Amino acid sequence: MRVRMSAALVVALALVAPVTSVVAQPAPMSEAGKKKIAKSYVDAGLAAQDAGDYPTALEMYGKAYALIPHPIMLFNQGQAHRLAGHRDQAIAVYRQFLATSPKGSEAATAAKWLSTLESEAATETAAADAARVQAAQAAQAKDDARRAEAARQAAERAAAASPLVVDDPRTAPTEPTRIAVTRDRGKPLRLAGLVAGGVGVASLGVGLVFGLKARSISDDLSQHNAPYDPSMVDDGEAANRNLIIAVAAGGVLVAGGATLYFLGRARGHESTTVSLAPRGGGAMVVVGGVLPWPGR
Repeated sequence: MRVRMSAALVVALALVAPVTSVVAQPAPMSEAGKKKIAKSYVDAGLAAQDAGDYPTALEMYGKAYALIPHPIMLFNQGQAHRLAGHRDQAIAVYRQFLATSPKGSEAATAAKWLSTLESEAATETAAADAARVQAAQAAQAKDDARRAEAARQAAERAAAASPLVVDDPRTAPTEPTRIAVTRDRGKPLRLAGLVAGGVGVASLGVGLVFGLKARSISDDLSQHNAPYDPSMVDDGEAANRNLIIAVAAGGVLVAGGATLYFLGRARGHESTTVSLAPRGGGAMVVVGGVLPWPGR
């Protein structure tokens, strides 16, 4: 009896095992099924994007792209990144979309937004570079002023510590003691010239950025069978205006900075000599140098 039950159990297990194996392996998803699920992800992403929930929109677009790697999914991700303020991510995805679908239905829109975001990034970079140059020049000017003030105070302390009257004529020096004091009157002009020139160079750099943007828009509009886009025309005119303003301002600042710098060099240093001349029963202080006439 036990032998028969064991044989029956073996047969039952043999029959059940294949069925369990078949049930445990799901059937592969058809292409139509993938497209249906991807569409539901895209619809959910668009709804989240309209509601301002950009993280959810990006998540849905990513899932849809994983199922159906269609270029339009990249365009949707670029739009969501741009609206969320992720400029660098938007630029990267727009470039990827244009590389895979340069003639697609949304290629013109993607190219427009890509150009705008790249121009904004270039302008901010140029402005940041100019700000760093100005900050460095201001710090240098402040340090120079601090050093000059320290030298002046040291000279005053040395002058205060030196006796100007000699009571015993026998100990008085036989030759006048001379102290030369030099003052750089041209230094402020040179510093102002360097600062103005640096700002002018930065302004020329900004003008170059706007010029490149205007050239890019002009090339896009000049292509054969290119659609007329009033917004791109306005962007091009604005970029051209900004180019003229930045170049004009930069040229004036560079020229003015150079003028101030060379005026400072021409003014140069002034020297004043203080002499201590011995006299009977005391001493006489003699000051010689260039008098600060008006206009110098």
